[in-house]
Amino acid sequence: MLTAVFKKLFFTFLLAALIAVPVFGQKRGNSVALFQQGVALAKKGDLARAVNKLLEAVKANPKYYEAYATLGLALQNSQRYSEAQDAFRRAIDLRPAQADPHLLLGGLLQRMNDADGAIAEFQTAIKLDPRSAEAYSALGFVLAAKNQLPEAIK
Repeated sequence: MLTAVFKKLFFTFLLAALIAVPVFGQKRGNSVALFQQGVALAKKGDLARAVNKLLEAVKANPKYYEAYATLGLALQNSQRYSEAQDAFRRAIDLRPAQADPHLLLGGLLQRMNDADGAIAEFQTAIKLDPRSAEAYSALGFVLAAKNQLPEAIK
């Protein structure tokens, strides 16, 4: 169930990333082109080349939130979990008040069998976006897996 939630989130994020316009202060030129190439490669399933393009994008613009979040997803799907964690944490640094990167990091931590870390990230995502059905669902799933059913039902 949780895997389906994150697959949906992954593809939703990729679609949003395709149409994303860099935020104020970001350099448009080369970093955006590299980012778009990386997203296109990820959609085709060429994760190794996608990761390389996304790494180039964040090197060209170290404040490119969308590129870091998408890089984290591509690394996660390449089973490069430590690097994915770094990318998600950088995305959090760039947008600390946004729930999505916490949800992404929580999903990665859950995949890495770090239930406590995942719970903390999902709880942070809920604090930042109390309407996030994905965050509540993910939190409930991890709590249930830890046999903490009373907390999961809340």
